[in-house]
Amino acid sequence: PKPPPKPAPTTPIVLETLQGNWVNSIGAKISVNGTEISLNGMVMKVHPVMLNEDGTVSSVGRIWQMKGWLEDERIEFKEAPSKEVMEFARSVVWTRATEEKMEQWTEQMARLGYAGSTKDVMNRGIEGCCPGTCDAKA
Repeated sequence: PKPPPKPAPTTPIVLETLQGNWVNSIGAKISVNGTEISLNGMVMKVHPVMLNEDGTVSSVGRIWQMKGWLEDERIEFKEAPSKEVMEFARSVVWTRATEEKMEQWTEQMARLGYAGSTKDVMNRGIEGCCPGTCDAKA
C-alpha cells in the first residue's frame, strides 16, 4: 500500500527552494540554476524565475504563476501570463526529480510514445513523437 501523502509544507517558496531538478505534470524535465530555468535541456532566457519584493517566488517569467505548496513537497503553478488572470488557468505541478520519480517519469513517457529517437528533443523529426505519423505525401 502507498503511504499517505506528506502534508504540504508551510515554509515560503524562495529562490533556493526551486534550485535543482524537477519534472512537471505536463511531462517536462526542469532544471533551475539561480534564476535560470531549463526546460527539457533548453534554457528559457526570457522566462527566468521572478521574485516578489519579500524574496518569495512570484513566477517563472510570464508562463507559470506561483500558486504554492501541495502535499508531498510538490509545487503548484498556474499556466498564465500574470497573477490577474491565473485563477481559472491550468495547474502545472512540479515534483522533485528523485531517482524513484525519474524511473516513474521515464516509464510514463515510454508508454506515451516518447522512447527511442523521440527522447532527443533537439533531433526529433517533423512528425513529433511517433515516427510515421506525418504523411508528407498526402
